[in-house]
Amino acid sequence: MRHTTFWDSLDHDERKAMERVGRVPRDPFEPGDTILRQSDHADRAALIISGKCRVLWHGEHNRTTYLATRRGGELIGEMGVLDGGPRTATVVALQRTYVRWYGSEAFLGLLAECPGILQKVFLSVCTRLKESDHHRIAIASAPARLRLGRLLVRLAEVEGVPTAQGI
Repeated sequence: MRHTTFWDSLDHDERKAMERVGRVPRDPFEPGDTILRQSDHADRAALIISGKCRVLWHGEHNRTTYLATRRGGELIGEMGVLDGGPRTATVVALQRTYVRWYGSEAFLGLLAECPGILQKVFLSVCTRLKESDHHRIAIASAPARLRLGRLLVRLAEVEGVPTAQGI
């Protein structure tokens, strides 16, 4: 089953509005580059045009937790812009990644101007929260071996490379 991204959910006019308001830098992010940093002021959001990124949470005692993988067509950084708080995660490029940036004011103005886009942003956020709840429950209710196995399967599904022998 094909994953439907935020961009996929937009109609033609909504896509044109997103393109009009956003800014695409000339240079891409290379693998390992930090796109957004946890705790920074959320001054902008981005739409991933192409590429793949890993979303990480840095906690106590230098522990890093994998949260998700985001790819072309998905938003990053929008939650911080929506709530006006600091970033809650770090986003790092896994591949050469191009993004379209939306300054906070421009992004919020776009959402006020285009209620269809606002609805789709909220739907995207709600979907992520449900996924997060599901993963949290799966982690809390399973022994360590099963948790590790589930994480490896999840990573293979979103970051794996198909080969003749499998992923």
